[in-house]
Amino acid sequence: MNSIPAPDELPERITILIQRLQTAYDGTVPGPTVEAVVRTCYAPLAHATITHYVPNLVEHASRERLQQFITS
Repeated sequence: MNSIPAPDELPERITILIQRLQTAYDGTVPGPTVEAVVRTCYAPLAHATITHYVPNLVEHASRERLQQFITS
């Protein structure tokens, strides 16, 4: 089972992604919810050996989930 990483365990690119998505969804999705979604999407990829595309994959998955949150 994948555990959600603690804040100090997140790579800088994922932390920046959280901030960027919080800004993009400001007024639509609460900031803590955005962060939780990103962390949840990142958890399965946290120990990937090839990490170049991890932030892109996390962003794509996060945006899909956030869009579902908005439309539900």
